[in-house]
Parts: sequence; structure tokens; C-alpha cells
Amino acid sequence: MLQENPTADYILWGNQDAPTIPHAVKFEHPMECMAFLAYRRRLFMRGGFDLDALVYIIMTLEPAVRRRKISKETLYAQLRKEYGRGYVDWAVGSIKGKKYHRRDGKQFLVGEIPASTEDFADILQQLKALDRFSLLRHLKS
Repeated sequence: MLQENPTADYILWGNQDAPTIPHAVKFEHPMECMAFLAYRRRLFMRGGFDLDALVYIIMTLEPAVRRRKISKETLYAQLRKEYGRGYVDWAVGSIKGKKYHRRDGKQFLVGEIPASTEDFADILQQLKALDRFSLLRHLKS
């Protein structure tokens, strides 16, 4: 579904009234979009055991589902199918309010969750190629 919708950052599958209807999530700010895509790529590559990435995805998707009147449980059920029940339950349990409480005792707000420059490789070029954000047109990659 993401290949068919290249400007979608994530596809949420339905809500309680229409569970088979996909909803495309698109981040409007370039930096939020780049961060989300970087963590999403980490999950695609490493799987649910990358709890930092999974927590980031959960913490950024929760407001999106709330705006669309999709329950958190619907989101969690989808993520459990994609990344495994144990990983998602562990990730959800490590979020307390607006903070992620990592196993090593460190705490992070969503924008502080560790990432490396490699996580962002090629994302700017991909967004420019899609002409997703007009302000990126003149940036050098």
C-alpha cells in the first residue's frame, strides 16, 4: 500500500466502524516527516526489537489516530501484527505520559530518542524527488 501511495508516511487500517478502510498518514512538516521515515525504515530493517524506533513510531502515530478518531487499541493491534505482540506491549509499557523510559534507565521525550545520521540517509533526496515539500527544492542533499 505504501508503494502505491508514495507520499503517504504510514497507512492506518480502519477504525471500529470501518476496519478495512485505509487511512494515509502524511506529516506536514519536513523535519517531522524525515524523522518518522528514518525510524520507520529502522523498523523495516531491524524489526520490532528496535524498541527506540518502535516507541518513536507509537509516540508520533498516537496523535494522528486521535485526530482521526481511531482508538489507540486499533493502532496497537495493527502494530502487533506488523512487529509482534511482545515488542509492541513492551514499547507501550515503556511510555509514561510524554516520556519514553528505556530499559537502561534513560528517559527521552519523542524528539530526543536516539538516532544516527545513517538513519536519515537518502530520505532528503527521496522527499525532494517526490517534490513533497516546496521548501526543500533548493536545499543541497
